[in-house]
Amino acid sequence: MQTLQEIRDKIDELDANIIRQLVTRKQLVESAAQFKDCEVGDSGVRAPSRIESMLVERRKLAVEHGLNPDFVEKWFSDLIEHNISLEMERWLNIATKETVVLDLPYLSRR
Repeated sequence: MQTLQEIRDKIDELDANIIRQLVTRKQLVESAAQFKDCEVGDSGVRAPSRIESMLVERRKLAVEHGLNPDFVEKWFSDLIEHNISLEMERWLNIATKETVVLDLPYLSRR
């Protein structure tokens, strides 16, 4: 039989693993920004059909694993929205990046 503390320790370990997985997911989302091909000011990185299909699949997985599909959909919806904001920020940085040429005459006198 496990003690309450052993159960809590396993929950803490599981939470740490979830956080590490979220970091990996965040890195992938930010990497995906470079492949987005839309004009600044458009919907940007948002892909409504992809979001919808992801949420449908996550609901199915929830049911298959005995979880509440409404909870799982809400959790993933929040995660997706958060990641879209991160991806949009990264995408805007890429899309609006300008090369700045500095005219520093004092450097050429050396």
